[in-house]
Amino acid sequence: MQKSLYLFLIFISFNAFSQKKTEVFNSLQLEGERQYSVILPPSYNFTKDKTYPVIYVLDAEYLLDTFNGTLQYGYYFDDLPEVILVGIHQENTRIIDSKADNEGLPSEKSGKFFEFLTMELIPYIDKNYRTTSYKAIAGHETTAGFLNFFLYKENPIFNSYISISPLFAKDMENRISERLKSISKPINYIQVSASLDDKTIFDKVQSLNENIKNISKASFSYKYFEIDGYAHFAIVPVAIPQVLYHIFKGYQPISKEEFKELQKQESGFTNYLTEKYKKINDNLGI
Repeated sequence: MQKSLYLFLIFISFNAFSQKKTEVFNSLQLEGERQYSVILPPSYNFTKDKTYPVIYVLDAEYLLDTFNGTLQYGYYFDDLPEVILVGIHQENTRIIDSKADNEGLPSEKSGKFFEFLTMELIPYIDKNYRTTSYKAIAGHETTAGFLNFFLYKENPIFNSYISISPLFAKDMENRISERLKSISKPINYIQVSASLDDKTIFDKVQSLNENIKNISKASFSYKYFEIDGYAHFAIVPVAIPQVLYHIFKGYQPISKEEFKELQKQESGFTNYLTEKYKKINDNLGI
């Protein structure tokens, strides 16, 4: 009992070093103010020359702290790399921010929100925080559908796309697959659905999965998580740890199984470790 309490107190102390601040951005694109939150990793103020990947989290009201909780756990065991989290608050605007027009393209309002992210908030974060070039974006339901609009651009701004139980715009399940086939930039695409999800959502996610699961390109990485026994909102806290550990797989310390396999190889540890950390640096810039 004493040991468990001791470990818990250490974890809380470690967590306290993370800094969360919520500010208001005066946006020209939105013609008004938008609240956003930034959560800095524990080492940010102690390592002045270190840069960090960024995960942009839509629906910050309920997704941001869920992402942060998993990351804090991963930091403690050095299973996940430290990142900067940026949460965009959308409590009263998520539908307007994400809405598509009749052709399945961004509406005037969601187009403005798109431009707020690409032309204002992201440049601001890159200018004012020590970021790497790696960027991920995450959303749920309508915001998960919205984040796919970034793939419609010739040179998508994000490296990884986390789409949890997405509500797709018209023909999006077909357009995404066509875009992913043609994009040359390395893309990591993750989608999540649940067996008890809304049938309309589940069926379209299944359709997209069929369309893209056989795309064979060195620059494209894809993972689909189908979580049994969970409904639309219940999958969020279950999915996020799986998604983050998938995105950052390879970062974790060498396991006992890896160690045993390496002992059998003639080349030994050097080549393996060199390649392992080169891949981390190439993918995440850390």
